Amino acid sequence: MNYKPTVLLFAWTSLIPAFALPPGERLWLDYRVKASVIYKKNQLQESANLLQNAIKIADEQKLSGEHKAIALSDLGTVVSAQGNLSKGEELQKEALALAKQNLWSGHPDVMRIQRRLYEVYIQERKYQEAESIVTSYLSEHTDDPLSNSGLIASMRLMANCNLYSGRHQDALQVNKELLALQRKWFPAKHFDIASTLNIMALSYRANKDWQNAESCYRQTIEELNKVRRPDQAKLADAFYYLAYCRAVQGDFNEAQSWYQKALLVYNELHGAASPQATTCLQSIAITYKDLEQYEKAEKLYQQVTNNCRQIYGNKSPELAEALRYHAQSLSRQKKWDSSISLYNQALHIYRLQKLTNTPAYIVSLKELSIVEKRGVSP
Repeated sequence: MNYKPTVLLFAWTSLIPAFALPPGERLWLDYRVKASVIYKKNQLQESANLLQNAIKIADEQKLSGEHKAIALSDLGTVVSAQGNLSKGEELQKEALALAKQNLWSGHPDVMRIQRRLYEVYIQERKYQEAESIVTSYLSEHTDDPLSNSGLIASMRLMANCNLYSGRHQDALQVNKELLALQRKWFPAKHFDIASTLNIMALSYRANKDWQNAESCYRQTIEELNKVRRPDQAKLADAFYYLAYCRAVQGDFNEAQSWYQKALLVYNELHGAASPQATTCLQSIAITYKDLEQYEKAEKLYQQVTNNCRQIYGNKSPELAEALRYHAQSLSRQKKWDSSISLYNQALHIYRLQKLTNTPAYIVSLKELSIVEKRGVSP
């Protein structure tokens, strides 16, 4: 899926009264405003055409290089949203070079173009190039980083580069430094502190360091609850992953408690038949299975299966996964025929979707062979 920002125009343009602009600049702005409006309606080619007109006006009216750079960057964003990332990258580079010729390195428009180029690099999985943008900014602003929030934003981008490229230890180190700065500079009740803790937990999970991941999720919940109106979606996710950490460590009872809290919020935010609620229900069913409370698990597995059919369809990998987990629970109860039937249904879906080389298919096949011999699957 291509990244598509919801805002196209740079913020300052909305503050400029059109009547105060010279005719050429007014026409340039008019094209960009129209392009932004139809961009939000997902009319990408029409938006691109208008931005090309804005670039042409900037050349014909001999407007400043800043005007052309901004229109080029807008066009790069639209082109990237169309799926042409290489062209989007090319346009953002051209815009950045032109902006740097006409503005100082810390100018908000230069920084916005840098951020857009960074986002294209991330989509292209060019993590080293993305990291170089952040490194360049940090090296240019070590003494006066435009603002504390600017430095923090750059450090967050650096941490994300490390995270996306699988360098979890590096990501953790940057996030620890970032957290220290946030605690120093931000108010005690600031959402960004919770966000950093949440990202740190993700790195710890990737390293299977469940205790530290759990600690970060507990702190995330604590920080979120300090805010007057906590982000309920973030809170539910923190509940869910804290539960997961407890389950991995074998504390299924506490895991149940946190899963139930997450489910309440997911149901309220998204509905009982939503993907989020369904995933949570499946995790609750698995913990019931691990606690050998099979009747409770059975009811939830049936609900999860029904939800998956409704949400994803009868031939979806999500349904296959639900069938497989249900089959595991049935084998624990020595309901061999029912378990074998569900395993075969799951395998049939994987074959239809040409997923026979995936770990899910291979594990399902292995578990089926165990159950067919009247053994209990994991």
